[in-house]
Amino acid sequence: MASGVLMVLLVVFRDRDTKPANWIGPVHGLGVFIVCWSVFGGDVPALPWLSSAVLGLLTVGATLSLARIWADERRPNLDLAFDAHDAGRTLLQTFDATGDIAALESGIDQLRTAVRSSEAGTPTYPFPADIPHARYTANLLLALRGRYQRLGDPGDLDEAIDAGHRGIEASGRDPRRGALLAQLSAALRLRHEHFGDADDLQDAVDIARQGMDVSQVRDRADRLMCTGELSAALRGRYEQHRDPADLDAAIEHLEAVLTAGRERLVPTIRVADLTALSGLLVQRYLSTAVVSDVDRAVLLGDQAVANAPAGFRQYESARSALAHALTVRFAGVGERADLDRAIDLTQQALAATPPDDPSRARLLLTEATGVFTRYRSTGEPIDRDVALAAARKAAADSSTDTVTRLRAGMLWTEIAISADRYADAVTGFEGVIELLPRIAARELHRGDQEHRLAQWTGIASAAAACAIESGDLEKAVQLLEQGRGVLLARELDVTAGLPRLHATHPELARRLEGLRLSLAVVYEASDEGPGREAERRARLDRLAAWDRLLTEIRGQDGFADFGRPPRIEEFLRAADHGPVIILNVSGHRSDAIILAQGGIRSIPLPGVTPDTVDAQLGTVTAAVGPRELLDLAAQRRLDSVLRGLWADLVSPVLRELGIHAPGPGEDLPRLWWVPTGPLALLPIHAAGLHDTRASADPQTLVDRTVSSYAPTVRSLSRTSAAPAPGMRAAEPLVVAMSATPDHAELPGAPAETDIVRRFAPAARILADEQATRQSVLDALPGRSLVHFVCHAVTDPRSPSRARLLLHDHRNAGLTVLDISRLLLSDGELAYLSACETAMPGTRIADEAIHLSSAFQLAGFRQVIAGLWQLHDKVAVRFAEEVYRRFEEMEPARAVREATLSARELMPNLPGLWAGHVHIGR
Repeated sequence: MASGVLMVLLVVFRDRDTKPANWIGPVHGLGVFIVCWSVFGGDVPALPWLSSAVLGLLTVGATLSLARIWADERRPNLDLAFDAHDAGRTLLQTFDATGDIAALESGIDQLRTAVRSSEAGTPTYPFPADIPHARYTANLLLALRGRYQRLGDPGDLDEAIDAGHRGIEASGRDPRRGALLAQLSAALRLRHEHFGDADDLQDAVDIARQGMDVSQVRDRADRLMCTGELSAALRGRYEQHRDPADLDAAIEHLEAVLTAGRERLVPTIRVADLTALSGLLVQRYLSTAVVSDVDRAVLLGDQAVANAPAGFRQYESARSALAHALTVRFAGVGERADLDRAIDLTQQALAATPPDDPSRARLLLTEATGVFTRYRSTGEPIDRDVALAAARKAAADSSTDTVTRLRAGMLWTEIAISADRYADAVTGFEGVIELLPRIAARELHRGDQEHRLAQWTGIASAAAACAIESGDLEKAVQLLEQGRGVLLARELDVTAGLPRLHATHPELARRLEGLRLSLAVVYEASDEGPGREAERRARLDRLAAWDRLLTEIRGQDGFADFGRPPRIEEFLRAADHGPVIILNVSGHRSDAIILAQGGIRSIPLPGVTPDTVDAQLGTVTAAVGPRELLDLAAQRRLDSVLRGLWADLVSPVLRELGIHAPGPGEDLPRLWWVPTGPLALLPIHAAGLHDTRASADPQTLVDRTVSSYAPTVRSLSRTSAAPAPGMRAAEPLVVAMSATPDHAELPGAPAETDIVRRFAPAARILADEQATRQSVLDALPGRSLVHFVCHAVTDPRSPSRARLLLHDHRNAGLTVLDISRLLLSDGELAYLSACETAMPGTRIADEAIHLSSAFQLAGFRQVIAGLWQLHDKVAVRFAEEVYRRFEEMEPARAVREATLSARELMPNLPGLWAGHVHIGR
């Protein structure tokens, strides 16, 4: 017995290089042999080590056996992968030929199996030359992207991108991964087009370039595929930033692809490449008016149509692309045959498109555009009606992407307005405005939200103008409130109801606040590639949890409308303490909509047009720079704007309200101004003929009323308590930066600090080095009054980047987003003695994104801020005038008195005395 054991051990270990996997049989067999010998009466030698070793031998052998089974299961199953991939491709070809959705579904399942079965499970099995895992993954991405385009489920795009990142990571340096990189680039680009994440677009560009580098030697077809995808991604980047170099590069890359096809370096010229290049040339023609571009676009479109007969997968897209090129050429050249052919091609494509195909809405939009263009040329009412019906259908198609629905809705409103059907136009605008929150989806970063909203500015104003034409003033107010301040409303509608939720359902309120903080948007992503995908999935999960929680809250008694837009009755309550005037400017008409205790009324403002407002804005901007504030010529030009605002805008409103010069001892009325669009950038509060200030009937707003601003009516209605007669603050916070790294000194900062300290001796002071971003954020809770005297930086094109500059601003400024995510229930007044803190972004003025609105969103009912550059000495004097009146009057009246005092000192320098504004209740 002992000799047998020793012989087995010698067999196992005779070779030092024996692999552990080869121990399994002998070791396991030895253990079984010893057990059997004992059971059947064999003579087990009395070796002290042998009995205790039996269990160990059995355990080791079993463990090694399991390890081998696990390893075998993780080893790529190439036969299964090959068969599944072959079956999947066949099913996808069936779908291409017949449109059979079941074949598409089964094909994707088979391709998933191919990817899993060809995947190496451990580093022990890297990808050798005979494992085409990258190619299988590329085809899975192609199929998932196709299903998304057919059925519209965003989950397919997300799955494709996840699988693409995993496949690239797993494939290492596999030289055949070019096709996979091309397909991943395409999926990222498509997700950007439909949902707006700029990082997706940049990733698409980078990955396509990587694919070109990978494929340049081994696989010419893959390289050309990546070249085509790079062209498509550069086209997307051109549409975002309008850099002509991107458009030219996109055309150049696609020309190279077509050249390779003509030279038979690849088997065929793809119809998709012909239609894509046609579209690119149309875009360049629209930018440069070079007729040869649109002529070649039509020629390429003809080639695409010739190569896409009925039943071909790209039959519809080829005809749509050619129709677009012909319609654009008609607009420039005026050849009627082009337009008629374009309409005919679009209708052919529509006839071949299934009713539930998401691309049908895009074809309907193309048809509506062409037929309406023909109506404007011929005046045939039947064309207008056909175009209107097509635009309505496209706008109502919930299966297609949001941008297509928005474009169709806007065309619907344009056609309806052309027929003076204003009520119908309002219906179209309602659908468009309902979609705006989707454009700025919560899963996007703030920079992407702003960019997408900037592409649809002015919609609310146009909608309100149509509602006024149709005689529905309540609808006009609702459309303005729903279509403006989309990002502000998203937060305000929830935070306004939090105090009541805390009082009755504290646990729900706590959960909501926690989710709100976890969903706090950042301006741009910090991770890259797969890390960003994980972050995106986590954010989507939190958004789903948010929606579930809102549903739960709305199921509680009395909370059915929690987080929903206010009703018209709530908007009217905003006027309980004085009239609220919405100033609306549009290309169709301009009006002042007055909310007062007697109801809603409006007055037309024929002298206010988009062109006059733009001209006034240009004059103001040129007059309020640091040097121009003391330039008399520039200030005279600013004064001319104040006169124009009085004549065309303010005076008609005061006349309608019956507001005249006050009598002796008469209390001045309160007014709240809600300017829309570019009007939000103008000094409405300073309108007037200020050389009449000393007369018995001064023709100025500041001499007749106490005026405040509000970004939206909603922001007033959510804080409807009456203003307090005087200002009280036991322990205000003062943040004073007399010396800011990399910026000019503010010698008035200590003086303003002393002014606040005299008003409230217990004030907490954070000055210079003490004033860091974190120290300020820590000190804000519990303060009813905060006073900042510091530099501020604004970004007119990206207003969420606006920030207050503190001592550590090189690392992180105190941004709009930092402030707006706070919940400060004790906030009463934020005094921002800093430049341009009430200046919204020029691209998206309707969003009212600035530092002042951020403090309002955080919980402060009132804000005193700078509309433009503030002169240091004037700011100190202004603060002194305001604070010495706080004991006896509300902040808005104190601001008015300080403005009058500054005007008396500097009557000819309105840029100095009119720079401060009061916002809020």
